[in-house]
Amino acid sequence: MVPSRQNAKEEASDTRQKLLAAAIEAFGRRGFDGTSIRDVAKAAGVNIAGIAYHFGGKEQLYRACLDHITEKVRAGLSHHLGLEVAHSSASAREALKDALYGMTRFILATPEVASFIRVVVREQMDPSPAFDILYEKFMEPMHRRLCVLWANATGGDPESEESKIAVFSLLGQVLLFRIARAGALRRMGWREIGERELKALKHQISASIDLLAQSSEMHRR
Repeated sequence: MVPSRQNAKEEASDTRQKLLAAAIEAFGRRGFDGTSIRDVAKAAGVNIAGIAYHFGGKEQLYRACLDHITEKVRAGLSHHLGLEVAHSSASAREALKDALYGMTRFILATPEVASFIRVVVREQMDPSPAFDILYEKFMEPMHRRLCVLWANATGGDPESEESKIAVFSLLGQVLLFRIARAGALRRMGWREIGERELKALKHQISASIDLLAQSSEMHRR
């Protein structure tokens, strides 16, 4: 029986997704140079010719992985980084808390993010020509949006050095529990990051934003 065009399209999409998942895992663990397309194809259970068919080659596959990561991250964070207008410093502060907590839940409680982070950290430590994909499509827009919320909450300039550093400081609290997960869990005595642990982190995020915002406001008086 000859497969329908729709079935063939679905199979091609499924193959592409399997290759992307296997490649992201491999690139994250072994880096670009340490990953072979043969290993990726084997891990995905796909003929090696499938990589050439769907992506063209190793470099194009890597760029497709970064595109995939940015799309998934943007989709996961879009609800928390909307363009709603904060009408007061208090509402802006609450919007910032909601945004950071939403990011915390997404980054720490979404299983596939672990493999994404390995790739992103490698790009941060040793940027490739493809780093612009990550930076321009989600890193810079995300940080800029949070800076706007921070500035609205504190009365500052969103593009000031102070605002940028403050937002990086707040993001660091979230990212540490993903990037330094093993050490953080052991030190905290946590076996995992579930609802109880997320609630504790939410409380700390809120307290940190209040303290930093108060300090920033007092500094400008």
